[in-house]
Amino acid sequence: MDKPVIEHENLYNKLLQIDIEFALDTREKGCPYCGGVLHRANYPRVPKGLSGLFDISHVVRFSFCCSGDECRRRTTPPSVRFLGRKQYLGVLVLLLCTKRQLSQQ
Repeated sequence: MDKPVIEHENLYNKLLQIDIEFALDTREKGCPYCGGVLHRANYPRVPKGLSGLFDISHVVRFSFCCSGDECRRRTTPPSVRFLGRKQYLGVLVLLLCTKRQLSQQ
């Protein structure tokens, strides 16, 4: 029996690669507030209800902190894995909304 789409590791690997590209692009641009150098300041996320499906690389939210002494502000690049500051997986919410819409037709 095939795995449900939500359990396909290739899907998460591709989403992780997209997030890595967003993070690299954000870091190259520097601090949007003062132009300073950005240092990595990632933080863990525990996707609600699905923590057992992922290894540690899938539950890290990429983020950066400005190196400027006067600034020190956090910059978090966009993510295709997480919905903003929420701990819900974006792909899961999308799949569930699609499934619900299809079942109502």
